[in-house]
Amino acid sequence: MKTPIQQPEIIVLKGNDSKKYNKHYAKIMRGVVMNTERFSKDSPAWEIRDAVNLARIHAVYATRTGIECFTHESAMLIHGIPTWDNTPEIRAVKGNDRHIVDLKEVEICKHTVVSRKFLPSALMLSKKHVQNINGLPVESLVLTSLRIALSRPAIDAIVAVSEILHEVTSFSRFHQKDSRIAEKKVKDTLLTSLMNVRREYPRLFNYKRAELIINTADAGCENIAEAALLPFVCATFPNQYVTQYKIRARGNDYYADFAIPGLNLLIEFDGKGKMGSNENEFLDARQESIKRQQLLEMLGYSFIRVTWKELLSPRELMHHLLSVAVTQRENFREESSALRTLLESESVL
Repeated sequence: MKTPIQQPEIIVLKGNDSKKYNKHYAKIMRGVVMNTERFSKDSPAWEIRDAVNLARIHAVYATRTGIECFTHESAMLIHGIPTWDNTPEIRAVKGNDRHIVDLKEVEICKHTVVSRKFLPSALMLSKKHVQNINGLPVESLVLTSLRIALSRPAIDAIVAVSEILHEVTSFSRFHQKDSRIAEKKVKDTLLTSLMNVRREYPRLFNYKRAELIINTADAGCENIAEAALLPFVCATFPNQYVTQYKIRARGNDYYADFAIPGLNLLIEFDGKGKMGSNENEFLDARQESIKRQQLLEMLGYSFIRVTWKELLSPRELMHHLLSVAVTQRENFREESSALRTLLESESVL
């Protein structure tokens, strides 16, 4: 899940430097430019977007005094973990002059990265958990997940905490017993930290909501798409699903992203990113995927394959999951759950 990202080269301008750094540089914010020589018209949009996200963080730190640490999605990016919002606001704890700063859109090689804001905060949860990565002060991943669970929309928060759990536990589908023990330890730490924050700031956050998000998050989600699918599987099949479900067939072990064992139902994200980085790899992986599905269907399993488009259409996705569940078992009934109530309250469903 963690993807190394090349650090951007930024330059804080002085005097008439703007004329000197005109070609092969893009303006990140007032008084700061980024070297763009490594990009071309063939560069993928995500690569340019990731570079601008990091460049904005570096630019803010280089031009603003009093920044104690970066937080939320900014902290995830610094740690090298992707975010559900692919162009997030820049967030940090700042000791003084906490004015919001507009970060204008950036255009590089005909790719436009949308405008965002720098949103400083006064709330420091723990100075003991501040690290330094590539010259930037940043909250630890555990504290980042706690802060996100307390303050971000439910889907963003569940995705983020799941990704962080996967990273800090070094989760392995092949060593699930040890991985789940590690996951429980991290979750226990998060819940204890949550209680400590509650004692210090009893009325500041919805702590029951944060507890629900932490308990829902799952270290078994191996990529951002699986983490985004998790809340919908959980809301549709509360207490019935398993992540990284192991199936032994013809002497081989197969793993499903999600399984509903009581329905013999397997749910998987169907994305090109899981099938290699070039056409040959994609074709080979696709053929293997078809063979695997046919084998598991012979054993009595049914499949739901979820596309990226469905992840971006939550109501349609929930309808898809429910309609297949009913075909698997006629007397299947939706169960109410705290997570579903939360998603409905945030107009996700």
